[in-house]
Amino acid sequence: MTAQLSTHESHSLISISGLDHRKDILEAIAVYLVAAIAQCLDSNFQIRNALFGETSFNRDIHNDVTKVIGVDNTISSDIKRDERNPWLWEGLSHLLINLSISINEIHPPQPIIMKTSIHLDVKDHGLDLIALYGDDELGISTGECKAYLESPGRAITDAASRLSEVDSHSRDAEIRATISQFRPSLSATDKAKLSGTFWHDEKTYLPMVCCDQGNATSFTRNRKSLRVLGPPIDKKLLIPVSIKDAKLFFDLLSDEMRLYALKKV
Repeated sequence: MTAQLSTHESHSLISISGLDHRKDILEAIAVYLVAAIAQCLDSNFQIRNALFGETSFNRDIHNDVTKVIGVDNTISSDIKRDERNPWLWEGLSHLLINLSISINEIHPPQPIIMKTSIHLDVKDHGLDLIALYGDDELGISTGECKAYLESPGRAITDAASRLSEVDSHSRDAEIRATISQFRPSLSATDKAKLSGTFWHDEKTYLPMVCCDQGNATSFTRNRKSLRVLGPPIDKKLLIPVSIKDAKLFFDLLSDEMRLYALKKV
């Protein structure tokens, strides 16, 4: 997989290539997404242990996976469109941000230090991704992931609308709570940099959209929805992925996830 950075009138563009139907690619993504589901459930267990003293947790990872993506691909088109495919794309978006550790072009401002976990419920009202980044100074990247396979333009507009809530400070409480969760894992040096609402001055927006290759639009043109967002152009990073026969891609990816989860039962 490769990423190429370019700058345009209203935003910067991260062009991703290499996501296709090859089995080795699907298998690698499936391993990451199954692990992400397991990690989310482990986090839930830790909370229940702290609150209720529960010391055991019956786990069937295959069952956990099918609760998220369905027992097979015969689930309805509506569920695929509104729930399964958006969740898979959110997971893929998190994977891309993880890959920015070795592919700097995916997140050019500064290296990512840590990020939030994937939501198990794609209808969760929180931001899809919050990541802490920086070196001398720290900043926050917020990502919104939209998989409108037939309407990438609308996906960009909707993602930008959600990110504008960071500009208006209506997401400050959510970001502050996330930073509190990050804090115990940070070095003493980085902890000292978490002063006040530092992300008001140093922030990056990541509208991440997925569409079918046949419906791809111009991702370089000037877009008002991105232009009006607060950060400078080099920190408004549109990350679109156009996949040939995207519906089949998500079906095949789901198959690989279920297959891998069965091996872990």
